[in-house]
Amino acid sequence: MDDGKQNKKGGTAMEIIKLKIEDLVFDPNNVRKHPTKNIEAIKGSLVKFGQQKPIVIDSKNIVIAGNGTLAAAKELGWKEIAAVRTNLDDLNKMAFALADNRTSELAEWDIPELNQQLAQLELGDFDIKEIGFDIGDFSLDDDKEDKEEEKEDEPTIKFTEKLGEKNNYVLLLFNNEVDWLNAVTHFDIKTVQCERTKTVGVGRIIDGAKYLRGIVNV
Repeated sequence: MDDGKQNKKGGTAMEIIKLKIEDLVFDPNNVRKHPTKNIEAIKGSLVKFGQQKPIVIDSKNIVIAGNGTLAAAKELGWKEIAAVRTNLDDLNKMAFALADNRTSELAEWDIPELNQQLAQLELGDFDIKEIGFDIGDFSLDDDKEDKEEEKEDEPTIKFTEKLGEKNNYVLLLFNNEVDWLNAVTHFDIKTVQCERTKTVGVGRIIDGAKYLRGIVNV
């Protein structure tokens, strides 16, 4: 982000500014939704800890990152909020807004450590509901199920990309269910997961029904 002045180590020093909330505009193209539970959690964080990181706005005071924080601050009756102003062009602003949401979404919880820390907070009389948590939200079984689902999604057979490669294959194309069921019985076809290529490739797809009839009639 090209904001602020260069510091002595060559990095970029962000200039944090205070702006009136009434002067800020929610991103009309924001693709991230903020349901009530999410806003309540943000409000709980703001009340408990204050604003610990600024939102990001552009030259027109449109919020590029931090729309949920702005919504929560408005509901709390805040008059001002801390922000940094970006000089990114329109295309990069859009990309940054998506990246800001997506990068956090791709992170995973260390469930045993998470549950231990939540338990410690509760022992310290901290209401974890204020920051969007409930004891039992996460379990080792949930983590195990997620990993099993990921494992099931792995392809049994990876399609090759060029004719002549090891494990080459053909695709049988059927236009109706009857022909397909006949093929399943005739060829003793087993259901497996496979990885599809983006391109079909010459000679890979044939008319399955016509092929089947030719074999059966021999």
